Amino acid sequence: MTDHTQEKEALIQIAEQILQGKQTEPAEVLSIAKKLHGYDEFGRARRMLEQALHQGIDDPELRQVCVQKLALSTYKESHLNRESALNQAIDVLQNEFDLAKTNDQETLGLAGAIYKRKWETQGLKIYLEQSLLYYQRAYDKGIEADKGYTAINAAYVLDLLAYLEQKQADSSGASYDIAIERRNKANMIRKTIIDTFKDTVIENDYWLIMTLAEAYFGTQDYQQAGIWLSKSGDITDIADWEYLTSAKQLVHLAKLQADSQISEQEMETTEAWQVLVAFMGDKAAALRSMYRGKVGLALSGGGFRSSFTILVYWLNWQN
Repeated sequence: MTDHTQEKEALIQIAEQILQGKQTEPAEVLSIAKKLHGYDEFGRARRMLEQALHQGIDDPELRQVCVQKLALSTYKESHLNRESALNQAIDVLQNEFDLAKTNDQETLGLAGAIYKRKWETQGLKIYLEQSLLYYQRAYDKGIEADKGYTAINAAYVLDLLAYLEQKQADSSGASYDIAIERRNKANMIRKTIIDTFKDTVIENDYWLIMTLAEAYFGTQDYQQAGIWLSKSGDITDIADWEYLTSAKQLVHLAKLQADSQISEQEMETTEAWQVLVAFMGDKAAALRSMYRGKVGLALSGGGFRSSFTILVYWLNWQN
């Protein structure tokens, strides 16, 4: 039995004891919930946090963080119906925060992520626009505090909207002006991220490394993107879902940047694709499945990441 397996089983045992009524301080519940996230145990984390909040948390700051982690646990939990989970997650935030007025970047980032997932699930453009609203408000508060997280996601959603609006313009004969404006704004945000963080000494900060990698990738500086992606491989103990999130967004960007008429074979010859192949290592064949559409994909063994299984419900871009 590996150390990780032992730790996971120990955490699950502690979580079950708490759920059965063992008295535990809210701060300890939060700590255990965060560790459970690393093992994709979002369901137990959600139930523990719900229980702690129901029992009452006096410290306002601790309560706020617990609510945020509850929203994350809810929308990430794979055992819940996707649409229901996303609706529950946004309700968690709305019941605690005034989403129309809050300036908290973590809360706004969560709301942006939930609405982005709602768009992926239901395909309604209004959800993507709502996602951008939250990410943009968080980005406007400054990128240093959240290390560019909401900024890079604002840029990504801007590109998604530009893609949809260009398709609409193609079919209606309308102007591309809105799509062009969105793409220009996305690139401006990415360049701001690069200028802010490129000279920062980064050690063991996976998300900041990936934010910089995506910023370079989005501006089509694939050489620098590859350099930063390679640095992510030096970081251990990153949860499987975190790697999946990174890979998913980069594959989307590669497709957004490509000519709409490009074939899959032609796509595999592009510099963007080769950077992704290097990032994925011996699991690079998975990129083809991600690129094509909805797939179930099991990965295990060494190479890119060790011992993880993922199920990817992908977007069909031709719909």
